[in-house]
Amino acid sequence: MYRSLNEGTEDQKLAAIYYLKSRGDESSLLPLIQVYAAQVGEVRDAAFEALNSLASRGYMLPAPSQ
Repeated sequence: MYRSLNEGTEDQKLAAIYYLKSRGDESSLLPLIQVYAAQVGEVRDAAFEALNSLASRGYMLPAPSQ
């Protein structure tokens, strides 16, 4: 799953992100943050939605770094 986030095609990345959005846990946060920071467009938007979903389920997002 995490390999798809880093090395997959756009479709594979989106599939991994949507999976983590519904089934992810605390260990999913950092890989999703990395995808959000490195990508643009639909992949970035999907990563944001997944992070928002995990946060709404009570997982604590790290404070933004500068």
